[in-house]
Amino acid sequence: TTVHSKTGGFILFAANFFQSLHEEGMIMFNLNTRNWEYNINDIKQRKLPADVVQHLSERMARLPKNIQSLLKTAACLGFEFDANLLQMAINVPMLKLVPYAIESGFLQEIQASNKFVWAHDQIHLAAYELIPLKKRPSSHLLIATRIYMDTSSDETLFKVIFAVVNNMNVALHLITSQSQRNDVARLNRIAGRKALVSSSFDTAAEYYMVSVGLLAGDCWTSNYESTLALHQEASDALFVAGDFEHLKNVIDEQLTHANCFDDKLQAYYCLVRFLYTTSNSNQAMEKTRFILGELGVTFPEATPDLIYRELLSTKALLANTSQQDFLKALKIDRQKDAVDHAFHAQIHEEIQASNKFVWAHDQIHLAAYELIPLKKRPSSHLLIATRIYMDTSSDETLFKVIFAVVNNMNVALHLITSQSQRNDVARLNRVAGRKAAASVSAEACPASHSINMNNIDPHYSLNSSFSKSSFHTAVEYYMVGVRLLAGDCWTSNYEFTLILHQEASDALFVAGGFGNLKNLIDEQLTRANCFDDKLQAYYYLVLLLHATSNVKQAMENTRLILGELGVTFPEATPDLIYRELLSTKAQLANISQQDFAKAPRMTDKRMLWTMRFMHKFMKYLFATSVSVLPLVACRIIRTSLEHGYSSDSALGFLAYGWAALNILQDIEEAYKWAKLSLLLPEILSSPALLPKLTCYFHSFTSFFKEPIQASCDTLRKTHQELLMVGDVQEAFDASFNHCRQMLFAGIDLVTVDKHCASTTLEMTKFAQVHGNLSTSSHHLVILKLIGSDFTKNPFEAFKGVLTEEIRNEDDLLQHAVSTGKAGVVQAIRFNRLFLAYWFKHYEEAAEMAALYKTRTMMPLIDIYHAFYEGLTAFHFARQLSEDDPEKWFRLGEKSLACFKTWVMHSTWNWENKYLLLEAECHFSKGQLDKAKKKYYLAIKSARQHRFVHEEGLANELFSVFHTSSGNTDKENYHILQAQFCYERWGAFAIVERLVKTIVARKK
Repeated sequence: TTVHSKTGGFILFAANFFQSLHEEGMIMFNLNTRNWEYNINDIKQRKLPADVVQHLSERMARLPKNIQSLLKTAACLGFEFDANLLQMAINVPMLKLVPYAIESGFLQEIQASNKFVWAHDQIHLAAYELIPLKKRPSSHLLIATRIYMDTSSDETLFKVIFAVVNNMNVALHLITSQSQRNDVARLNRIAGRKALVSSSFDTAAEYYMVSVGLLAGDCWTSNYESTLALHQEASDALFVAGDFEHLKNVIDEQLTHANCFDDKLQAYYCLVRFLYTTSNSNQAMEKTRFILGELGVTFPEATPDLIYRELLSTKALLANTSQQDFLKALKIDRQKDAVDHAFHAQIHEEIQASNKFVWAHDQIHLAAYELIPLKKRPSSHLLIATRIYMDTSSDETLFKVIFAVVNNMNVALHLITSQSQRNDVARLNRVAGRKAAASVSAEACPASHSINMNNIDPHYSLNSSFSKSSFHTAVEYYMVGVRLLAGDCWTSNYEFTLILHQEASDALFVAGGFGNLKNLIDEQLTRANCFDDKLQAYYYLVLLLHATSNVKQAMENTRLILGELGVTFPEATPDLIYRELLSTKAQLANISQQDFAKAPRMTDKRMLWTMRFMHKFMKYLFATSVSVLPLVACRIIRTSLEHGYSSDSALGFLAYGWAALNILQDIEEAYKWAKLSLLLPEILSSPALLPKLTCYFHSFTSFFKEPIQASCDTLRKTHQELLMVGDVQEAFDASFNHCRQMLFAGIDLVTVDKHCASTTLEMTKFAQVHGNLSTSSHHLVILKLIGSDFTKNPFEAFKGVLTEEIRNEDDLLQHAVSTGKAGVVQAIRFNRLFLAYWFKHYEEAAEMAALYKTRTMMPLIDIYHAFYEGLTAFHFARQLSEDDPEKWFRLGEKSLACFKTWVMHSTWNWENKYLLLEAECHFSKGQLDKAKKKYYLAIKSARQHRFVHEEGLANELFSVFHTSSGNTDKENYHILQAQFCYERWGAFAIVERLVKTIVARKK
């Protein structure tokens, strides 16, 4: 308590304070008694600075001078530094002191890298502040000089050049001799070159500008050659870094002082590039014309006749140049420029090995393109595209070059007027769209996508093969294809028009192009010949409605479509649901894992669409009217057993497992079929299905048997896998459940905050409004636990997206209630229960727990609802002011009974919670010995299973227990243990609440 009060509970401060007390002999270990001995009064009188850096500096100041010298030198080398560099900066005997610095907790060794790193940035700062302010420049200069003098070759100097100049540049005002300043300028120039090689352009520019600033006033006369070369290199670096202000000054300097026109050419070159880049194209052109004139190059008036004669003359000159002569000349030029291109050798090799060429610079590329007159560019593109297309001998060859063909054709669409040709270009854009959408996985290789236009699969879906980086490119190709169709395309070219609209809808949905998607859907629903041809459009209509947070409309549309497909559901009474589940369980009892693996595939297209719509219907029911969901799951399983399995069968088995869990209370049955559903992707040869199933399994089932930390990590990976195969909505389901499970797993809250923020950004990018509703409320929980100053607003994502304004969680709750989003309402009520309990607002916690019960179907938060409701109930049960303690005991014991069942299936996840509920129950009943034992076991279990937040909670409640019995020492011990756990969790607002509790108790 004394150390805590002096250090404010800051771990680094406290650890160093203990070390300081030991070094001063105020705390020591007695070998005879084998105990630590100290005088608490002396420690209380020991004065400490308020600032941790100052404290560390004072502790370091008491160290031997040689240790101090080592730490000061190391501090000048940066937060991380090389052992060889340290050896160069200090003498060898001092290097032997490094192990002492490591043992003292100041430095850490990075294994296998021969490097050291400071144990904490505050320690680094404290070591640096050992150096008096006035002596710091000279210390840096001494270190730089030692390292520089220890370099035996240019190669060695190049390795340590940054350490040399970074230290020297701190002390430039101490270097007064011009010859020394010239040396430092040379070293900065070397550092600039090294920074350029590693593409650190801004850093390179800084080194070059230091170098230029060190030159003498008469440098252009006293040291002309190196001054010119330095200014030229600096110009290059400044241009690449975009530092145009300094670039202009350096160019002006060269144009003023260079001896001759030839020496000014590089400056002129940088000048015209600078003018062009800063949108002064006319000035750049006039300046270039002037320079060419100085070089003896002028151009007469460009008449058509003159141009024609010049081209014929050039053609005649080239007629006598063979390919061998050309390559020989190219080889000579390459040898001449070998030094300049040395650093690019690897790039050249890669390009040669791939049989490709690359422009030497984007400006050269642009210059070559501008050789084509503006008016002739479309026809040039069209000519190139036609030549490439005519040279393809098969669909496979066309697929390889399709981007080159359509990218050139699409520049010249206005020149293609024949409708038959426009249809051909539309077909080519469709091929390009499919290629852009194809994943890099083997499943999406070109061979797996037929591009024969006579082989059209109306059930084809790009969702199985979308690569995240290709969404928008694919959309562009598809939309060009759609725009090229004739006005009567739905009658004159029906089959192609339909498939093009269907594939374009696929691409638009994944890319989030909902405006164009709605138009395409309307077009299909209006023009398609029959209901079956409209099914894919209806499918994307309900997906669009759900993504834009119109869940009720999505559900009603799905119900109507299923009705048209002959699927209806009776009123979902509890008795009917129970009977359906028992009937399905009986059917499945006769199916072994071997039978499951040999199941036939579903082939009927209408039945496949029926399964797909039932799958989506389940998803929407979960958010709105969950009671019907078990009936749909049972229907999917029955349909699969009768007509064969599809990818949606797996979702049916998962949902059946979920229903068996909630209604039959049969965890083993639920886990068995949820786990077996993960085999279907392999059975159906559909690996792209596995991430979706994995998402659902770890979101709703796995935690009953498997450690939640493992499920949490799997969901993070699954999010990326789902994006890569185009399952956008499921990807963000995985991401949201990952964020939620990170909270329950006790992951550091700062990390959880980052994941929540990135999830919100991605959802906004992909226009997934519905997913963002629950995510924003969950993110608010994290921010409140951390104690954020709310510079972050988790509700900003809704600005201009929904019809009503959502500025805070109250607005969100009102929106969810008014639009029937029961799942979002449930999430908000649980979040408020969670926060109310952690901040000890027990009345609110009880209210939220009661409201939450209006929709309980045991997803993960139902379990945690039972936990926090039970803890809240036992709190009220032991309050003397309560009129009806039995009511609270009944609630608490109901939660206890649930956890008694759950802990039989997973001790890892539920044991510590069960033990804590038991402890609170015994405490409330006055069974103090039993309570004490259970508290100890709950703390041990939480620690063993890595639930740091619940370890802290158990310690805090144990502290309350000791308060009631008057055991102050135990009370203080466990409250400090709780604080330590909450700090590790990152819940600084809870720490603040705890500190206030400690202060209040002392008073």
